[in-house]
Amino acid sequence: MLKLIRFEAEGFGCFKEKKIFEFEDGINLILAENGKGKSTMIQGIEMLLLSNFEGSYSDYLYRDK
Repeated sequence: MLKLIRFEAEGFGCFKEKKIFEFEDGINLILAENGKGKSTMIQGIEMLLLSNFEGSYSDYLYRDK
């Protein structure tokens, strides 16, 4: 089982300065105003989790059509 406990971002997307997110056991919410990096954070996590796959990481993402 893979468990995400911490996410650090710096110089990625809108995170120019270092930002640290800590995740607790159970359900965690990502809540912020528009333009504050919610989607950027998810994209960073996706890239890390899928970095060992061949091809583009976007090939492995679920997209509702």
